[in-house]
Amino acid sequence: GRFTTLEGILDQVYDELTEKVFNTGDSGVIDIDDRAEFREFLRKLEQVKSAEIPFTLILDDPLANSHVQNLYAPDLDPNMEIVSYERTWQQDEDLGLNDMNVESYDGDDMKGAES
Repeated sequence: GRFTTLEGILDQVYDELTEKVFNTGDSGVIDIDDRAEFREFLRKLEQVKSAEIPFTLILDDPLANSHVQNLYAPDLDPNMEIVSYERTWQQDEDLGLNDMNVESYDGDDMKGAES
């Protein structure tokens, strides 16, 4: 887990992309055109980090482990939209939830087996 701000997330993304893409042997950006295109992407990411250009952050958290603080509380934040949804089958599969057996989870069937 991690406790951070939006700026912290953007900084981490920028730092990791910069380090890993330009400094990683065969998997790095080698082609001149690719390198220029990626530098432009990083330039725009810098603009996002400094709020020079508008952007939308979509935080998709199927386990609901994230929290975004509402600085307007108890009023609604006019810049935030909260959307609740049912996880898809694939999301449940990725999380290992489709194979869970929750029948008789409270132990009712074990009471009869012990007598």
